[in-house]
This record gives sequence, structure tokens and C-alpha cells, in this order.
Amino acid sequence: MNVKTFYYPIAVGILVLAIVLGQYFLEKCSFRHTDRYFAQKINQNMMLKHWIKLFTMFSVVSIYPLAHGFLFWLSPPAIVTFAEISNHMSMNRNGINQLLKVWGIMTIASLIGTIFRLGLNVYMDLPLTISAIFACILMFLVYNKTKFLYPPSAGALLMPMILKPEEVMWYPLEIAIGLGILIPLAVFLFPNKCLK
Repeated sequence: MNVKTFYYPIAVGILVLAIVLGQYFLEKCSFRHTDRYFAQKINQNMMLKHWIKLFTMFSVVSIYPLAHGFLFWLSPPAIVTFAEISNHMSMNRNGINQLLKVWGIMTIASLIGTIFRLGLNVYMDLPLTISAIFACILMFLVYNKTKFLYPPSAGALLMPMILKPEEVMWYPLEIAIGLGILIPLAVFLFPNKCLK
């Protein structure tokens, strides 16, 4: 997918633009409700402190996986999950069951993505697009069955599609172990009284 060239950020930019325009037209044609924006005063000082602490803590937490080559602990979906769970207002912090759901859906997504990448693309030599389509279909069925939609899991699902085949094999295990460490750390490092 040429992730080391400018094609990748250009493709991401086009995809984001397509999503934004798609939502705009869906709202304009009344196929989707329009979200109302309620202006709130945000404590800028508190937010700045939170993000500085988040960046600092993640940098410290990153030392071990970087030093030992566990790079998938730090994949974008794992980083997003760490940031999400560190937010004391996140609904995904609502108790151990919710945290386990986040961990589970991310692990399942990484496993599905890996199985379809290796099974259809690498071993059966089918196009990568076919692997991604079938992986997405199965993931939508998982969302429907579990009644739990966690957007970063879509990133975890598709990450194997851009990795080298020899790296993909260990991706689900690293995601499971990495998030098994990052999620509790996010709760511990960013405590709040609402956590049950």
C-alpha cells in the first residue's frame, strides 16, 4: 500500500474527505439526523495539563516496547485506546466489564484482520481488497452480535492489511498483550472517582 510514500497520506486524506462529504450529503438528504452542537466552555488549562500528562506518560510507557521490538503495542489503534481510557469522561471507563469489552473487541478485530490477511491474501493469493472486504463483513457481524461498537477496533482490524506478511502473524498477540497493559495503566495513571 506504499505506506512509506506520499501515496499513503494522500489516500488517507481522500478517504477522510469522502467520509465528511458523505455525511454532509446524508444529512442534507435527511438520510441521517444532524448532530446538534452545544457550545461548552472548556477549561483550556485543565485540557493542556491532561494532554501534557498523557503525552509524557505514553512516552514513558513506550520505552519498554520500543526497546524490545514490540511495536504493535504502540500501533495507532492502541494509542487511540490509551488516550480514550485516560479520559475520565469516557463511557468506556465505566467499570471492569466495559474495559474488558474494549480489550476483547480490539483483540477480536486484530485476530479477524490477521486471519483474513494471511488466509485470503497471503496463502490463497487473493487481492488485498477482497481480504479487507471479508474482514469488514465479519467485523460488522461481531458488532451486531455483541451490540458493542468501538471505532478504534476498525483500525485494529485493518492494520494487518498494511503490514508485511511476516509481521502479521504476531500482531493479534501483541495487541492483546499491549492493551492488557495499556488499558489498566490508563486507568491507574488517570484516576477518577467515577470508575466502578
